[in-house]
Amino acid sequence: MNVQSPCAFVPRKIVLSSDQLPENVREDYTPAGTYNGAAQWTSSGTPGQGELFTIRWTGSQWEIVYNKYGTFATNNSGSITNLPCTGWGGFGALTLSGGCGALVNPDAPNVSITPSSQTIPGGQSATLTASGADTYLWDTTPASSKSIISVSPTRTIAYSVTGTTNGCTGTATVTVSCVPPTVYTVTGGGSYCTGGRGVAIGGWAATPSTA
Repeated sequence: MNVQSPCAFVPRKIVLSSDQLPENVREDYTPAGTYNGAAQWTSSGTPGQGELFTIRWTGSQWEIVYNKYGTFATNNSGSITNLPCTGWGGFGALTLSGGCGALVNPDAPNVSITPSSQTIPGGQSATLTASGADTYLWDTTPASSKSIISVSPTRTIAYSVTGTTNGCTGTATVTVSCVPPTVYTVTGGGSYCTGGRGVAIGGWAATPSTA
């Protein structure tokens, strides 16, 4: 399935070179959409001859396709997120430069979360502030699109937010822990009335324990 996403690859020009290839192959290759979920690049072609060369991901390896005669170079040392610069089979000295390597979008937002506190007493709340993107979406229930939210966990919970800038997304996660309230157990002796049990005035002790 083809995936159309502005963040699937770095939209950079790629230069293909080789001492063993004709001049019309050794051209600049520019982004031309996607193929099998990865970016593909096409050459400018030789004017007047209708020749076109495409670098694309087959689903298991990279290939360079000549529109007149089909595939003429392959490379299985990369992956869908890594376009190899060297190791192309069939032409020895064939190399890519100027845009090969890890297909990571440098424009993806660097999203972060700043909590007012990562440990809060039971019944209290903490403020989480997201930054680094234009818009946000928290994984809370219900979901929130605000950059600042308030949470009141009753246990340790991880909160995540997805930030978006120019169609590119980044995520961040923070953990907020809840400290249970202290429960006091009162012990002592004596009686308030005949037959009853309680704490004698002036002689009691409170022992804290956690719930």
